Amino acid sequence: MLKLRHYLFLLLLAAMATACSDDNDPTVQPVDFAVTVKYSDAYGNATAPNVTVKATNVDNQLSTEVKTNQIGVANFVGLPVGVYDLTATITYTPEQFQEFAGNTVGSEVVFNSSLTKQLINSASQKQFELELASARVGDLVIKQIYYAGSHRTDGAVFRDQFIEIHNNSDEVIYADGLYFAQLYGSTSTSISNPIPSYLQENGQYDWSKSPGMPQGINANRDYVYTKTVYQIPGSGSQYPIEPGASIVIAQNALNHKAPYQDQEGNVVAPRDPGLTVDLSGADFEAFYNKGFDSDLDNPAVPDLIVHQPMGNDMILDVIGRDAYAIFRTEDPVSSWPSFPTPDKPTSANVYFQVPVADLIDGVETQASPQQLRPKKLSNAVDAGYTYVPLGIYSSQSVMREVARTFNGRYILKDTNNSTNDFKVMERASPRGY
Repeated sequence: MLKLRHYLFLLLLAAMATACSDDNDPTVQPVDFAVTVKYSDAYGNATAPNVTVKATNVDNQLSTEVKTNQIGVANFVGLPVGVYDLTATITYTPEQFQEFAGNTVGSEVVFNSSLTKQLINSASQKQFELELASARVGDLVIKQIYYAGSHRTDGAVFRDQFIEIHNNSDEVIYADGLYFAQLYGSTSTSISNPIPSYLQENGQYDWSKSPGMPQGINANRDYVYTKTVYQIPGSGSQYPIEPGASIVIAQNALNHKAPYQDQEGNVVAPRDPGLTVDLSGADFEAFYNKGFDSDLDNPAVPDLIVHQPMGNDMILDVIGRDAYAIFRTEDPVSSWPSFPTPDKPTSANVYFQVPVADLIDGVETQASPQQLRPKKLSNAVDAGYTYVPLGIYSSQSVMREVARTFNGRYILKDTNNSTNDFKVMERASPRGY
């Protein structure tokens, strides 16, 4: 019996020794650790407060969630040792994301990050870092429209017009295949009473009355109609636009500040080069090769594909009675339906019908608030309009405002209301920012 008691005592001492050993073993003690959460470089590596961080034990799948504090740190206290997966997530409503990043989005934006199979005990590291990223947010937007042109004799008249398109997303977007269009519609400033049957109440054409228009569609709300259509060439990955960068599409890719020789061999020079712009470094140009002596081909600048021309060059309305859209579609141009205006049902002039759902961006311009024309774009695309106060040949352009900058990347304001989104540039400035 004595031996048995002695044996049991030894077992008890061993158990106690083991317990004491476990108490001092860094592999079994509960641990504290911190997870720092920040946004990716696309958002300036900003700290991320109020983000949910989850630590999930790989073995038993038990999870603990902690919110980051105002400096983006989630502090975990007293977790059992083990191997953990660490994840962080935050969801923005469109309104919240607009306030955070300046982008207008149509649905929630989710940022996520994760680290898997992290050994956590008192001997391991106590600091972890998660970098939040999301799917591509934003797209291309029309950044600048220079339609007014410059002085008839001292500048370049309208031959220096251009449009600029900006990558408002946080990823590279390829310009290859992008369509750019001027839209067609009534530009009358007066409406007779009673309103003609071929017009809507706002004075714009009622395209549902155009001959051949299919039944069962909303021809006015769900579609736009083009007077010109251009397309950027490319195989799909030839013309990248970096995040925060832009491309310039010129009527004529010339240095309009300098003398040039027109198609007839005449030397043309502006009297005041400060009134016009240098477009020799444009990314694309519209080359018709007919009509205008100023329509010269710059061999260093790729030509647009002209699917629907009007006139003798890519001429933007100098008064401002245009609306502009950029869009993509997989359908070949030859398959696009086209219709005459409802007031001229037998006219040979027809206009492509493009679904609003295909539009990436659209901007309405006007001559002035006192000379408003019927809108060609619905409120869903552009609820307002923009204009240059000094009017035609003023050298002024309209430029989309900056909403935020992240590490030098400009995010431009895009609320689908050009009245709020654009400002006036006293002098047009290709790639002004």
